[in-house]
Amino acid sequence: MSEDNTPTQNREAGKGSATRPTNHDAFSEGMDRIFGKRSKVTCPDCAEVFWLKVDEPHTHTCTQK
Repeated sequence: MSEDNTPTQNREAGKGSATRPTNHDAFSEGMDRIFGKRSKVTCPDCAEVFWLKVDEPHTHTCTQK
């Protein structure tokens, strides 16, 4: 291997350490628009935590541990 062809793992490449600017509010609104608004629900009997859509009914049956 010649000195001009160093392995790619030893070269400095990539986008760097700074993150790209992101509008988090617009991103969240887009996710809600695509997948629907969800909320976290905890079962009072078994304490299982799951995500639930407001407009879709959900039947949860507790399992014995």
